Amino acid sequence: MRLAILRNVNSFARVGLRGQTRLISTPILQGNQDNRRENQHRGSKLIYAAIGAGGIISALTTYKTIQALSDKKDKPKRIFSKKEVAQHDTLDKGVWITYKGNVYDITEFVKHHPGGSHTIMMGAGGDVEPFWQTYTVHAASEVQKLLSTYQIGVLNPEDQKEQANMVAQSKVEGPYSNDPIRSPLLKVHTETPYNAETPEKLLIPYFTTPTEIFFVRNHLPVPEVDLEDYTLTICKGTDGDPDNQEVLAEFTFEDLKKFKKHTVESIIQCSGNRRTDLKRLKEIKGLDWKVGAIGNASWSGVRLVDLLDSIGVKSDDVSIKHIQAEGLDCDMTGQSYAASISADVALDPNREVLLAYEMNGRPISRDHGFPVRFIAPGVTGARNVKWLSKIILSHEESHSHWQRNDYKSFSPNVDMFNLDYKQSISIQETPVQSAICEPSDGDIIKVNRDKSNDKLVIPLKGYAYSGGGKMIIRVDISIDGGKTWLTAKLLDQPLSEDGTPDYTKRNRVWSWMRWSLEVPIPDHVAKNGSGTMDVLCRAFDSAYNSQPERPEVIWNVRGVVNNSWHKIKLNVVVD
Repeated sequence: MRLAILRNVNSFARVGLRGQTRLISTPILQGNQDNRRENQHRGSKLIYAAIGAGGIISALTTYKTIQALSDKKDKPKRIFSKKEVAQHDTLDKGVWITYKGNVYDITEFVKHHPGGSHTIMMGAGGDVEPFWQTYTVHAASEVQKLLSTYQIGVLNPEDQKEQANMVAQSKVEGPYSNDPIRSPLLKVHTETPYNAETPEKLLIPYFTTPTEIFFVRNHLPVPEVDLEDYTLTICKGTDGDPDNQEVLAEFTFEDLKKFKKHTVESIIQCSGNRRTDLKRLKEIKGLDWKVGAIGNASWSGVRLVDLLDSIGVKSDDVSIKHIQAEGLDCDMTGQSYAASISADVALDPNREVLLAYEMNGRPISRDHGFPVRFIAPGVTGARNVKWLSKIILSHEESHSHWQRNDYKSFSPNVDMFNLDYKQSISIQETPVQSAICEPSDGDIIKVNRDKSNDKLVIPLKGYAYSGGGKMIIRVDISIDGGKTWLTAKLLDQPLSEDGTPDYTKRNRVWSWMRWSLEVPIPDHVAKNGSGTMDVLCRAFDSAYNSQPERPEVIWNVRGVVNNSWHKIKLNVVVD
């Protein structure tokens, strides 16, 4: 039986076997555990809250509270050896860590860690900087401010130098060192893990977004997969124990390609697309997606219902409530990215759920899920699991952090201090959405006066999309704050033989609808020869769902599913 090293992650290596996975680890700065911890006073006003952002999430507090807890900042710093730190790696003896030469007692924070105490305890008694090369969200300023409140001293110079050398080496051989090369055209938000969106003006020329400029949303390092050793495992979950699973079947990559190939055009849209519009109202922790965290692609592979039917699992099996999908990307605890969708969607042949091995007619690229991606048309991008390794037929949704403690929306009254993920359901189908892509917000537009008819217009282009397969039936544009509206031309509308719109598949449209429209410039701009103008955009789907006017009414602490009217401001100059 062959082994395939799928991914080195720091001092961990994920090793794939046919039907199983294990984690190999090397210890990090461990030692005897005999010293008592140094007690610290912590203010009772410190409130911890979690926001999902790539697996292990930053803990937040208010700046005033941090200042109150940092009254020791002018006191002399105690010097420790790494041996002393290593003795504090349990809750009983205290949990100490080091980071960039400083020593911290985080004992009281462990139970509040959003990623779980088991994760943070992996660094107990040692240096966490190598771990945080994977979980780069810890570099955020608010996390560093919070961490500073737990500082109790510094490492001695010799140990600082040794740790710095170890960190430098780990960066060379770090978890992201084998990530693929990406297009320089993408607008990068984070390098590790890599997250980048398509520039809005590059979206509109293509109905099918080219793979090279398709937005990338990664939570962890990109795994390296050997096709010769790739296995997709199908399991049946057992009530009450998410880890107790019955293996029903295993398929090699070649096995999957023996099934009839099915192709579907489908949007992938990040749940946080257009988050920046919400951030303008109130601070939100999350990637600064504009309108380019979306793309339309042609996906080819095996229909899920066909694969399950081949092993005797029927689409009308009432014992199956959820279909869980697990990826090969894993964190340092060995936990894989995972998500789930309801069985009534996954097992409906009309929903065209796919185990895709091709994207735009070619093998899926590494960033987009090579060799196999779980494609759920009409469902938010977070459930379209990349690097698919396992399908679980279950009575409950995935226990994954990203399913239960992320990618959920809340009422505007919920903030970081009363956030409870149990009180909201996971995002599945996304609401009707639209955006203006050309020109972009803030652009300077020069308009040439048409001598023949004195016509002063600006051409606009954009996209519209609705989750769950709903067809876009109309896009409206306003240049007077929503008092009056103009109807845009839909560029990708399916047509009947007589040239009229074809609505026969109005509930099975998985792609977007691009649109265009020429709008007149406002009278005051034409008269003055220059000025600013606001342009608004809204869409309607086949159920006549539309978009809310103001982002304030759908602001949520996670900054997800923002589908308020899209607004851009243009600076117009008339020649």
